[in-house]
Order: sequence, then C-alpha cells, then structure tokens
Amino acid sequence: MTDENPFVEQTDATIQLEGDRMSRLRDTVKEALTRALNNCRQLKRNVPNELTEAIQKMRDYMHDKMTEQFDHMVKQRDLVRKLNELDTAIEEAKERQRTGAPSPQIPFQSSTDLLALRTVPVMKQELQRLETSIAQTQEENDQLLGDYQEKRERIQQHMQRLQSNIESLTSQQLETMDHPVLSEMLEQR
Repeated sequence: MTDENPFVEQTDATIQLEGDRMSRLRDTVKEALTRALNNCRQLKRNVPNELTEAIQKMRDYMHDKMTEQFDHMVKQRDLVRKLNELDTAIEEAKERQRTGAPSPQIPFQSSTDLLALRTVPVMKQELQRLETSIAQTQEENDQLLGDYQEKRERIQQHMQRLQSNIESLTSQQLETMDHPVLSEMLEQR
C-alpha cells in the first residue's frame, strides 16, 4: 500500500479533503476488493500448505496494485474535487429548498443556439483551413502563371529567330540555286 493518506488528495496549488461521496466511493471499492480477494481464500482450502504463503503474497500484491490503480484513477480524473463540487451543489440545493429561495436561473437556449455553440467553432476552424488552402493554391497559381508567361516569351523569341533563320536560309537557297556546282549536283540525282 502507499504511504500517502488516502483521504487527502494533493494537487499543485491546494490540498483537497475528501468529502462524504468520495469516502463512500473509497469504502465501496475497498469492500469490493476485499470480497474479490476473499474468493482467493476458497482456493486456499484446496491447496497444500506450501502454497498458502504464496497465495497470501499474491493477494497482498493484488490488493496493493488495485488500490494503487484506483488512487491513480482518482487523481487522474480529479474525482475528489468533482465529488466535492457535487456535494456542495447538493447542499446548496437543499439549503435553497429549506429556505424557499429560488433556484438559480439558467438562461434558456434554443436547440439552434446550442447547435451553433457546438458547430460554429468547428466551422470557423474549417473556414480557416480552407482560407489557408486557397491562399496556398493562389500562390502556386501565381507562380505557375509567371513560369508560363516566361516560357511563352522565350518560345516567341525562339519562333522569331527560327522565322528569321528560315527566311535567311530560303533567300540563301535561292541564291545558291544559280551556282553551277549545285545545279550539277541537283541534276545528277
């Protein structure tokens, strides 16, 4: 078993004393654990005396581990504080009932309002994601458009050079056609 006081839960800032509900819960768990482990005693009747000590060690070990796990769950789920808040709320309700004081009014919200409270944050998050995606896509499109325009200009320059080269070759070809050696070569074919 742990050396800590099971009736006090220590947190970073405060020490929480266990209320009636937590004490009853702890007693119920302790009783259930005792009953479960007592079933191991029935095993004891049917085993040789040499195993009795081993069974007792096993029961003690299981008791310690289960108690440790329960204490861990209590701390992890902040049960002491939550059950104390429940006790306080119940006591306040009983006091209001005794004195005839009205219960605190909870503002009514329609199902539409409740649905909006649940969905609006999700929708805002999705909208933010979509806006980011659109901005990225627009940036990529701008980059691609710039690349396209640059390539288009280069292609037009190449086309102009090619056109001028073709014109130059055509005019040279016409001039060489009159050359006697070329004329002879063309005739031999």
